[in-house]
Amino acid sequence: ATNATTGLAVAALGDDNESWVWHDDKMKQVSAGQGIDNLKALLKADECGFAFFRVFGENIGNVGKGIKTEFNIVLQWKGENASAMKKVKANGQLQKALDTCPANKGSLEVLGTDNLTTATVIDRMAPGSGSKVID
Repeated sequence: ATNATTGLAVAALGDDNESWVWHDDKMKQVSAGQGIDNLKALLKADECGFAFFRVFGENIGNVGKGIKTEFNIVLQWKGENASAMKKVKANGQLQKALDTCPANKGSLEVLGTDNLTTATVIDRMAPGSGSKVID
């Protein structure tokens, strides 16, 4: 499939909760998998890249107890030891990541793995959450 606006190929992302597709800082698809812990294991402190991540949540934005929401999100990884140049170049690829991730709800900047959990992703994507950074 392709994005109707940009013509870019849309990445295949699994239908299961915590499915992900990992892209390097040049938006080349490197791997895919399942589970936030498996994704965290790939994130290197001296690299940048993008993970397309699928999340299921309940009562996001106070829509009601028992109402489930599912969405795709672009996680922009900026490793703590990545050079400034790598981070700048990765910023230049963010729009391509957003155009390539299927039906996404936007992006979060991820600066560390300690607080990278599905619950934190859901919290940061909730309406009115303010911060779009996970450190």
